[in-house]
Parts: sequence; C-alpha cells; structure tokens
Amino acid sequence: MDAIANPRNHQNLVEQIRDEIRPLETDNWTIHFTWAKAHKDNYGNELADKLAKEAASRSEAEISYNKIPKSVVIRKLKEEGEKEWQGEWDASSKGAITKAFFSTIGDRPSKRLQMNIKNNDRNRTRYTEIILSQI
Repeated sequence: MDAIANPRNHQNLVEQIRDEIRPLETDNWTIHFTWAKAHKDNYGNELADKLAKEAASRSEAEISYNKIPKSVVIRKLKEEGEKEWQGEWDASSKGAITKAFFSTIGDRPSKRLQMNIKNNDRNRTRYTEIILSQI
C-alpha cells in the first residue's frame, strides 16, 4: 500500500497496479487501500486468502510477474563486486598493515569528511558531508 501511495516508486508491479486503478478513478470511483488483520472473519480478506492459495497451488498456473526489482539487482551487483574485490585483496601481497586491521573488505569502515564551505553570497557557512565508501 505504501509503495502505491509513494509517487517516487516506479517499480513495474506498482505501475501495473496504478494502470489498473487509473481508469476506475477516471470513472469517478473512489479507491481506498486499507490493511485488514488476518484471520478475523473479514469476508473479503478470507476470500482473497483462499483465491491466493488456490492460485499458488496450481502447478500449471501462468507466471504473471517475473520482473526483478532494481534494488535486488543493485544489492546482487554490490555483493558480487565485494566478493571479487575480496579475492583481489586476499591475493595481493601489498597492504599487510591495513590487512592486520581489516581482514575483510566488509570490515573497512566508510570514511566521512566534513568540510566547511563559505557561501559568499549570503555570508553564511554551509556544512557539507562527503561520504567515501568502498563500493
């Protein structure tokens, strides 16, 4: 529900749901999504659960959604990059002192630098934080 309400969320499934809702709203339907507590004799919720279980149990069911969220792709790429970097880190003969403190790439902390930047137009100081990380 939060994903559908968030205008910055453009995941494929969320956009498909919005595409189904828009024509109804154009026809002056008012649509509200609300959370329903499970197993509390809510007929609509019980029916939805029953239909979902039936659909999931059918082995011949057509796959209706096979997209991978962007966040999953990014996480996997980071994991693979760190794994490759760890291999290079382990194979290298350099950096013995650093390796004594950080035996794995994941142990290395992000470095934070804080800079004072003078804004000449307004004669105020603005603080900017720069984060340097491994990946």
